[in-house]
Amino acid sequence: FPLITVFLNINGADIAEIFRTDQFRTYLWNSLTTTIAATLLSVGLAFTLAWLINRTKMRYKSLFSVLFTLPMLIPSISHGMGLVLLFGDNGLGINIGLYGPTGIIIGSILYSFPVAFLMLTDIFRYEDFTTYESAEVLGVSKLKQFWVITLPNMKMPLISSLFAVFTMIFTDYGVPLSV
Repeated sequence: FPLITVFLNINGADIAEIFRTDQFRTYLWNSLTTTIAATLLSVGLAFTLAWLINRTKMRYKSLFSVLFTLPMLIPSISHGMGLVLLFGDNGLGINIGLYGPTGIIIGSILYSFPVAFLMLTDIFRYEDFTTYESAEVLGVSKLKQFWVITLPNMKMPLISSLFAVFTMIFTDYGVPLSV
């Protein structure tokens, strides 16, 4: 009932006035820049680690996969509070400039990375290997296989994970609230 009352009493002129203020533009710009930075870093890190886990012969792949996805089980406000407790004024004494965009970006990466990692790991896991086998037979180097086969195959999954992570970070209030 209170929500319906609020919506019924919204005046269009008041909303237009809010959008015209310099503060709103500043807040929107700050939100977009930190979200874009965190999104690119999170998806880039997730792509790299998903590729390493699925395409290399490293040991303990299952353990790393579990460790990379565990942060998804805690709320976003816990990521921000953990950063403040570790790297804040009364933390370990390591000054990383936590309060502000740096802390929000780091906390947002911690919050969104597991989702991007899971999305990209599944694509790598179920990718068709016949093109890679053909490239091996033809003598194509691993680096060229990455640029010619892997990246084109991952274009749509990367775009999907970018949109998913951007939406997660932009709509999250837990990390910025605690940092």
